[in-house]
Amino acid sequence: MPMKRLILLRHAEAQSPHIVKIDRERPVSGQGMKQMDVMGAKLHQKFLGVDYVLCSNARRARQTFEGLKKHLPLTVKVSFEDKLYGAPGNIIVDRLRRIEDSYNNVLVIAHNPGLQQFLNETTQRTPSKIVPKEFQTCSASFFNVDTTTWFSVDLSSFLLVDQILPTVE
Repeated sequence: MPMKRLILLRHAEAQSPHIVKIDRERPVSGQGMKQMDVMGAKLHQKFLGVDYVLCSNARRARQTFEGLKKHLPLTVKVSFEDKLYGAPGNIIVDRLRRIEDSYNNVLVIAHNPGLQQFLNETTQRTPSKIVPKEFQTCSASFFNVDTTTWFSVDLSSFLLVDQILPTVE
């Protein structure tokens, strides 16, 4: 069985909360659009194997998915989920446990502080040679998953193997 892999991606920068009263409806900002272009180019090769996407249903997360979709395989399965909005690390793990084992490379597009919490907790349990960086907008963290079945994952199942940040001029 192939090794499972996980990519966590924080949504692109959103417009100020002063512009839209409902946080879930905040759209991606102009800077966020630039971040998606930069990250799409950086992640194109790494996205080729992605076969399943879990994406928060918040507007900025959906827009981030749409902005990066051209870099993903045409056959990728996507699930937009309300529970990923503001989800802490344990909720992300709970959701990963329900993925069918036929999917090996999963991309999760979600929010802080949950993604940062997931990163902190997993690297404390399974130390990596990589020093984890802050989960800024549109940054990605890559994990090898120590399991053959998603059902059995816990926070110690994930080994951080790479992080890519969107450096936008």
